[in-house]
Amino acid sequence: MKKINIIYIYIILVAITFNACEDFLDVQPEDKVSSDQAFSRIEDFQYAVDGLYNLIRSGGYNESFVLYPDILSDNIIMNFDGRKSYQAQYAWEYNSNDEASQSLWSQGYFAIHSANMILDRIDEFTDGTLDERNMIKGEALAIRALVHFDLVRYYGNPIHSASTSDLGVPYMLTVSNEQPARNTVVECYQFIEDDLLAAEALLEQMTARGNNYFSAISVKALLARVYLTMKDFTNARDYASEVIASSYSLTDNTEFEAMWNEDQENSGQEIILKLRCTEKEGPRIGGLYGVTQSSEFIPTFEFYQMYSDNDVRKSAYFQVTEIPSTGNDYNFIVKYNAREGVEDGLNLSDIVLIRLAEIYLIRAEARAELGDDANSLADLNALRENRYSSYIAGTETGDDLKEAIQTERRLELAFEGHRWFDLKRLDIPVQRDDSYGHLFDGSGVTSTRTYLAVDAYQRLWPIPESERDGNPNCEQNTGY
Repeated sequence: MKKINIIYIYIILVAITFNACEDFLDVQPEDKVSSDQAFSRIEDFQYAVDGLYNLIRSGGYNESFVLYPDILSDNIIMNFDGRKSYQAQYAWEYNSNDEASQSLWSQGYFAIHSANMILDRIDEFTDGTLDERNMIKGEALAIRALVHFDLVRYYGNPIHSASTSDLGVPYMLTVSNEQPARNTVVECYQFIEDDLLAAEALLEQMTARGNNYFSAISVKALLARVYLTMKDFTNARDYASEVIASSYSLTDNTEFEAMWNEDQENSGQEIILKLRCTEKEGPRIGGLYGVTQSSEFIPTFEFYQMYSDNDVRKSAYFQVTEIPSTGNDYNFIVKYNAREGVEDGLNLSDIVLIRLAEIYLIRAEARAELGDDANSLADLNALRENRYSSYIAGTETGDDLKEAIQTERRLELAFEGHRWFDLKRLDIPVQRDDSYGHLFDGSGVTSTRTYLAVDAYQRLWPIPESERDGNPNCEQNTGY
């Protein structure tokens, strides 16, 4: 019965969001009848919230979480012997008809509209307990904020440098059949903050459902990330501190590799929020890299050399393998390569959205920016002692400390969807080393697209033409 209800709610969500209309933001009012009928019991709302996690886990949107931020930046090089997919993203040659941009936009707003279907109705609903309704509303608000946050980081300028007129994305606060203009970047971040603070308040007294779902702690962790992006270092520090003081703890260097390749259903030591991927439902995000000739991308030789031999992440993230058909050795990314202990675990791994290591790095960066070098260094050393064998505590201060934090952040969070956004928020150009090729020892074919300036128009993705065809109020970004 539960499965039937989930399918029914999912069909309603699909029908509402894609009502035979090319404009992903246009929802027809007649759909309200069928959707109201769908939400007649508290269980219907609960099934619908669970469906939101499925929406952001499946389809093209999962690639925006994991793959694109590294393709667009400087951690990886195209495997020129592979399938050569995502060439437009790697070469910054995307346009308004680009499939990746259209998929990100449509999948993102699909999830947002689905969250709004819940939020538009839950306050007037009286079935179930108040705690049940608060849990539903809090999770839906958090997901709405998360997706808008990702979208505005792709399509808008960094918040710290945005003018009051710089455009972000339409921030959808309700299901509507209007054709909305883009909100400004400043407005988007205000709405994101408002949604997350409201979600935090609703979930604060709730018992968490596990790290597959938003909780008060994971909302606080996302707020820490948002505030760091906004360069609000005081709030970033304070929210990070609340998360660090919770029940989560850093995985040490003896268990770190197992965190990625063992069954993570009950993992909770370091992973604060993840999207559960199963054998039956997927997606198999390891296939975005893979250990085959058809693998799309591999680490740059320069980046690989940044990992020392006593760094546990080196063996957890990389594996040199010969491909007989080419006779070449490649340094493959194996972070998501296989889940052990299940019948079919190839390329199967959960999508990690937030983990405690990031929160330590957020607090270290925030403290350094606030002039608190001693405590910043303590945070950085707390992470490093759990990643290096025979580790000797660092002693950096000032600019050296800030540089060390960014280096550790790059090493720690590689291939988890951060690098492109870090370069944007830090006003750093993308600089790829053209002295090394795609093979394991740095030989092979070198990249010809090696530099993207801070002010290059490609730092903002194009608004999909399909959206603008149906919604002329959605203004295009410069250069497209």
